[in-house]
Amino acid sequence: MTALKDIAKIETTGLWRADEDAQRIEVFVSVGDGSLIITDISNTALSHWALAAVHRRNPGKRPAIYAPGRDTPEELEIEDATMIDAIERIRTAIDRTRPHPGRLRVLSLLAITVTLLALALFWVPKALRDHTLSVLPGPQQVAIGQSMLSRITTLTGPACSDPQGLEALRVLNARVLPQTRARIVVLPNLPKPTMHLPGGHIIVSADLLDPGSAAEAVAGHILTASLRADLYDTLSEYLTFAGFRETFRLLTSGETNPETLRRYVDLKLTRPATEVDDSHLLDAFSARSLPVAPYARSLPRDGPQAARLVAADPFANQPAPEVLSDTDWLTLANICQ
Repeated sequence: MTALKDIAKIETTGLWRADEDAQRIEVFVSVGDGSLIITDISNTALSHWALAAVHRRNPGKRPAIYAPGRDTPEELEIEDATMIDAIERIRTAIDRTRPHPGRLRVLSLLAITVTLLALALFWVPKALRDHTLSVLPGPQQVAIGQSMLSRITTLTGPACSDPQGLEALRVLNARVLPQTRARIVVLPNLPKPTMHLPGGHIIVSADLLDPGSAAEAVAGHILTASLRADLYDTLSEYLTFAGFRETFRLLTSGETNPETLRRYVDLKLTRPATEVDDSHLLDAFSARSLPVAPYARSLPRDGPQAARLVAADPFANQPAPEVLSDTDWLTLANICQ
C-alpha cells in the first residue's frame, strides 16, 4: 500500500491513549502493510490505524500528534524524526492518489467559464448579427442607408439634383442595373469614386462626370459598386463595427445610434474600396454588354488589375452597344449645375 519499501522496517516508541480520559502509556509503533501498528511492551497489539486515514493534529510541530481520524479521541504522540518523516511521506503519497472532487469541480467550472466566454465573444455576436440581417425589413435597411447618406452629405454637400440630369441618370441606371432597385445618387466632393450603402444606395462622385470622359467609364464604376454591394454587405459590416449592444438595440427597437453610425460613415469614407476580382468584373461587364477598358483606364491608380482588364476587354476590337446617347451623357455631366 505504501509503495515505500524502506518505511516498512521503521519502528519507534511513542505515547498512546485510547481516549481523552485515558492515561498515556508508552508503546511501540511500526509501519505494516497499509497500517500503523501500535503494541505494548509485551508485544500485544493495541490498535491498528489505516494509513490512508491517519490525521496529524499539529502540523509542523514536534512532537507530532496523530489520530486514526479527524474526529476520534484516540491519539498517538511521536518524537522520533525518522518515523515522523516516514508517516508524512506515506500520507503525501496516499493523498496524491486520492480523487480531489474540489479540484475537479474547480477545473470543471473553469472549463465551463472559458466555454461560455468563448461563446459570448465569438459565437453569440455573430449569431445575433446574422439573425438581425435575416429579419431586418427592406424598408428599414433603406432607412439606415438614407441615414448614412445624410451624414455623408453634411461633409460633401447636398446631392446633385438637376431634373434633366436626374432623368439621364435614370436612363443610365436602367442600362447598367436593369434588374435591381439601385438608388444612384451623385455627390460633389466625394473622396472616393463610388460607395455602396444599405438598401441599394450607390453613391457616385461628381468628379467622374467629366464631359471629357466616357459614359462607359461611369457605367463601369456603378456596376463595380453594385458588385461590391453583393460581395461585401455594408449593413453586416456596420453591425460588426457597432458591436453586440447596438446590434441588439437595432433588433429590438429598430433604431440605430447616431454617434455609432457617424463614426462608421467617417471611417468608410477614408477606407479604400475593396477590390473586386477580375473574373467577377469581366462576367458582369460581359452580361451587361459593357466595355471594361474605359472603366479600367479611369481607375485612380493604373495598377496591375487595370492593365489586366484592358487586355481582357471583349470589346477591344469591336464596337460595344451604346451606354448613353451623347445628349444624355452631356445632360448627366451637368447634373450638379
